Amino acid sequence: MRQQGRPLGPRALKTRQRLLDATAKLLAERSVLDISVVEIARLAETSPATFYHYFKDVETAALLLAEQAARETPAMLELIDASWRGSEGLETARRVVSAFMDHWDAHHAVLLIRNLSADKGDRRFQAVRRDALAPVLEHLARRISE
Repeated sequence: MRQQGRPLGPRALKTRQRLLDATAKLLAERSVLDISVVEIARLAETSPATFYHYFKDVETAALLLAEQAARETPAMLELIDASWRGSEGLETARRVVSAFMDHWDAHHAVLLIRNLSADKGDRRFQAVRRDALAPVLEHLARRISE
């Protein structure tokens, strides 16, 4: 994300992340529709104007959180690419399922919003979901075909 055409500096990145962390915390408690920018700013110990400096609205912050969560899926790809033969294969399957469930548990509120928004036709959330899940599905399909 850029601020007035320039890359964000370390201080701005920290502020933006504080706002994202506050958004994630509130999303774990309530619906995106029930969260206000004022609440997020208060929890992040900043102002609503600062929030709007980085994000258009709460949904835009949720979209960025979904993008951040998607960046964690490559770790699952390494697990999927491990051996699936014999007793090793059973352990690989368990690790893959565990990694997927851990990912869901860590980001459930954001992933739920991502999925609901994608299902309602929001192309931004559809793209994030597709970009996150396509590599996982491709790797699984490849392993299954082998």
